[in-house]
Amino acid sequence: MEPSLIWKTGRAATFLATFLFIFHHIAMLSIEVTFDRDKEKLTARFLLAKEAFSAIYFASITTTEFVMVSTILMQLKIINSQLGHLALASSLLFKLATFAVGTLFGFINAFTNISFQVGARMAIYSLALIVFTVVVSRKTMLFFIRSTPVGKPMKEIYTTMTVCVLFFLSAIGDEVGLRYGYGPLIFGLAVPARSPLAEVLVAKFDTLNSFIGYVMKLLVTFIGAYFCKIPFRHAIALTIILNAKGITEIAQFLSFGDITDFDAASGIFLVFLLQAFQPLLIKKLYNPADQYIGHQNKSIDKASDDAELQILACAHRQEDAVVAIKVLQHSNPTKQSPLSVYGLCLEELVSSSTPLLISHQLGQKMSSYKVSRSQPSIDIFKYFKSQYKKFVRVNMFTAVSPLKQMHEDICRLSFDKACSLIILPFHKKWNSRGKMVSSNTNIRNLNITVLERAPCSVGILIDRTRTQGLSSIFLASTYRVAALFFWRPR
Repeated sequence: MEPSLIWKTGRAATFLATFLFIFHHIAMLSIEVTFDRDKEKLTARFLLAKEAFSAIYFASITTTEFVMVSTILMQLKIINSQLGHLALASSLLFKLATFAVGTLFGFINAFTNISFQVGARMAIYSLALIVFTVVVSRKTMLFFIRSTPVGKPMKEIYTTMTVCVLFFLSAIGDEVGLRYGYGPLIFGLAVPARSPLAEVLVAKFDTLNSFIGYVMKLLVTFIGAYFCKIPFRHAIALTIILNAKGITEIAQFLSFGDITDFDAASGIFLVFLLQAFQPLLIKKLYNPADQYIGHQNKSIDKASDDAELQILACAHRQEDAVVAIKVLQHSNPTKQSPLSVYGLCLEELVSSSTPLLISHQLGQKMSSYKVSRSQPSIDIFKYFKSQYKKFVRVNMFTAVSPLKQMHEDICRLSFDKACSLIILPFHKKWNSRGKMVSSNTNIRNLNITVLERAPCSVGILIDRTRTQGLSSIFLASTYRVAALFFWRPR
């Protein structure tokens, strides 16, 4: 996970997470489990296990799992949509608050019900575990990452050592009085997001995720979304997303009960039933492109002649930024016809469940473990800004999201900034001798999706010049340009 997201959540996410957190704990405190203790076959030990399972069962139904929310958003390809960001932030805050409060009550229980010495030892050992994870483990992982050449797989010994530390933290956390999940949680926050090590860990540990308490949780979630003034259909979709159930709940049911047990079997059946219908319902209720309806007349032909022209220029790599800058240079920005350029560097999301849209004007930075792949493209746009300080405004962004869902970042940013034109790089590339060297189907599909959903005009930029590389933006050259315009009614 990306820890910086904790401090970037908005009011709606904070309110919704707090609302769900309060309901979950009130529901857990109000539950009362009773059994017929007169039956001879029900021993005290069996009764205790039965009560524990029922409590865990109810807790699983009324909780919100960040992992499941992330999974269902990824399956539906809306993880980087407006609703997706709200769901991720809410579930992340809910989970962290649950861990924090659970730890606090564990310490209080040890101090009051056991002894002061036991409580003090638990607190000291827990603090030592956290310091070891955040300081020692993170520095060791950073060393592993720096020791791995760019583009090369990480050594197996590094991966094995990291996995061993993960299991050690889980076991030692349980020994010092914390739940077994606390150590891995802190360790996951310490692992640099989108690093080669994170990619390996995700590949090794990734799993497929396809009552009354549940219905109450749905109702409470919907009420919280309603108070946040979210549209009705979107509020229902958000409610379903935040109550997604899957492999985590199945594992808990099987850990505390037997498959032949009625409660465990019914819980597993419910999870499979929800997994079958949740994606279908959400697709019917929420379409990220709905927010652009009624705003798709912001096209290049309707732009005012004496107003600032808003352009979104996208780049997957440095060469794309160079080509875009050459076009913008020849657009001849003047005082009477200024340009406002939004440069969007596109990076594919790997080894993380959290998409990012980074505004470099707001001081947001990429993770510190390495230089971002988008930095060369950012430097190109900065050069263009320095050449036309009076007539051009340049704002830089980096979008880190799955390639098949990257169109959402492009469309949303162009919509938010009221752009009249989106410039996309062509999916084919040629070398200096005019020979085609690559053809990326994924980028082609991305361009097609943007063409279908964009709220403004879209330009596909094809560069066949023989002068390639960074030096081309410094050269005064003559170009042959062909522009083909296509129009279709929305």
